[in-house]
Amino acid sequence: SDWQTVTVTLPIIMASDEEVSTFLTSPLVRWVSSLVPHLTREVSWLSLSQGVLFAETLSSLEPGLDLELDPDPSDTSARAKNLRLIVTAIKKFYSESLHQMLMLPLPSARELALIPPTSRSLSQMEDLLLLLLGAAVQSDQKQDFIIAIKNLPLETQHGIVDKIRVVTDNPNMVWNKDLNNPTTMEESQRDAMYQVLVTHAAR
Repeated sequence: SDWQTVTVTLPIIMASDEEVSTFLTSPLVRWVSSLVPHLTREVSWLSLSQGVLFAETLSSLEPGLDLELDPDPSDTSARAKNLRLIVTAIKKFYSESLHQMLMLPLPSARELALIPPTSRSLSQMEDLLLLLLGAAVQSDQKQDFIIAIKNLPLETQHGIVDKIRVVTDNPNMVWNKDLNNPTTMEESQRDAMYQVLVTHAAR
């Protein structure tokens, strides 16, 4: 008998209201909202998924950066287009300005643009915010960003410091140029770095 191909479409599971609320009050979201002085209300998932907030921060990192975003994207496709430009700009900043290679899979613009978000959308948005934070605190304007972080509530500061460690000290996320010289590492560390590279190459 002839084989038939059956396509199984997995249901999209939306994040719960509690998951979204917890995410929107997380240190990373509080940090990015503090960078936008004209913001008069709490950051919503809608404002994050439109991508415009990220553009303002990226422009301060790299003067002259011209991201042609839709200022008011009306649907998922338009929001995804904005976010694709943001993800590309962040990757380029790490590569060309910081001389670092992103090791984690890049966030999916389509997932980031979903309204309401899925649990995966929240996870991907956290990765995007982490990368933005890592770029900010390693940029030429890092002192300004660090001063701004010190003006946040103490609990948020502690959360941000933990996140900075995640994105700057974790070769599974970002490969720092210092790791390119294996002679400065102990043998166990070299083995661990080799394993990171093998895993990355196998993706």
